[in-house]
Amino acid sequence: MTTATSISVFSSVLIGIAAFCIWIIIFHQIKKRTNALHVRFSGQLVKVLIIIICAFHVVSILSPENSLSRLLLGSSALIVAVIGFASQPVIADLICGFLISINKPFEIGDRIIVDGYEPGIVEDITLRHTILTIYDGIRIIVPNSQLNSKVVYNTSYKKPNRGVHLQFSVSLDTNVPKAMDIIRDCVAASPYTQGVVRHNIDEDSGPVYFLKFSESAIILETTLQLPPTISTYIATTDINVRVLNAFRQNNIEIPYNYLNIIDKNGFFEYKDPNADKAKKSSLGVGSPRMRHYRTDTIYFSESADPIEAATQLSKVFAKRERIDQRSTSQLRLIVEEAVSMFKEMLLQNNAAIYLEGSGQICRVHIHIPIKVNLKHYQSLALLSDNVKDETKPGLYSIIQGVIYNGVKNLQQNKGDEYHWSIQDTPDQNHFSQEEISRSILSMVSDDIKVTVTHYYTEIVVVKAFH
Repeated sequence: MTTATSISVFSSVLIGIAAFCIWIIIFHQIKKRTNALHVRFSGQLVKVLIIIICAFHVVSILSPENSLSRLLLGSSALIVAVIGFASQPVIADLICGFLISINKPFEIGDRIIVDGYEPGIVEDITLRHTILTIYDGIRIIVPNSQLNSKVVYNTSYKKPNRGVHLQFSVSLDTNVPKAMDIIRDCVAASPYTQGVVRHNIDEDSGPVYFLKFSESAIILETTLQLPPTISTYIATTDINVRVLNAFRQNNIEIPYNYLNIIDKNGFFEYKDPNADKAKKSSLGVGSPRMRHYRTDTIYFSESADPIEAATQLSKVFAKRERIDQRSTSQLRLIVEEAVSMFKEMLLQNNAAIYLEGSGQICRVHIHIPIKVNLKHYQSLALLSDNVKDETKPGLYSIIQGVIYNGVKNLQQNKGDEYHWSIQDTPDQNHFSQEEISRSILSMVSDDIKVTVTHYYTEIVVVKAFH
């Protein structure tokens, strides 16, 4: 191999590497704007094409008699081999993946049910397979050829939310309209569900249908509307627990099969299944819980006293997670300060509050559902570029300025979300420690985060219990 040939090969490899790196950068920029299925698949396909073209070019340099055009078009045997190889699983998966990305029977984030598999959320698509996430973060790898040939149930098809069906059995002598109302009340009370629009009316939950009679029960069914970020298993568990408790409180029987045993020869010893519970050790009963819990959501516009309602949430959380008295008082102070600080903003925009976490850490979420393209969103940031409100100095002014910056970034198409934290962002350098320390909220909490999107603004106050 001559020196000129070596230089040509080396140059071709460098160009291929440069093209590969440039495409990765471009692809990441595209993904920031859209995470659609065809974008994911096309990104994988372009990477492979760059490698193949680079390899063919190197071969044509090393063997001039085998030019790129001859390699691709000049050999009928090669074409026949490619067509024959297309029937193999690898090529079949590639072709089916291409068809899926073109026809789009589902998108990234959709909840689908494939025959023979557990229901899952579409996480990613590659050249050969599609990745589904099921409960507990377990991932199922489904070949694209199987997805293309099987029936796929998409509960999120071309909708911002996804629908999940739930069925409930009640006894034949049940007051059915009452049971239907109870189910709807439980769905509406859940912090994980969203309302529906029917007949141009906003409803807090979907309808409940009298589906059918079974051998010993009446089957009622409803459909939950869940945001893409909410786990189906968490939401259904929450609804089932609420319905079970509500049925018991209202003396609505859930039928079940049972067997009567008659002992004609005498009697048998009955053992209480709860008898062994008293023998168990009581160690750890009073220690903080290590389980995640989320309170109900309270809307400020529906509460006569928002501060008192939010304080009750903190009490419920503290009791459920077995937090000590000192930490309970701190949590209550955080909730009171947060609601008091943003009360005016919250009441005007139908904001909501809920708490989630465990006995180790609690996050207070203040959710403000306002779209960034609406005019009244500017009420969150009626400030000049100096973003200072001298009547409310300190943390309030800082957060108001952060929201203003988030609105500006989104309007300038700088991503889909704007994140800020008082702990670990460069923005903190613009505010003095004296400004931050003026607020009790910043002194008691461990972190304060702000997220601004096109659809909502959320303030999260974090408190770790030591």
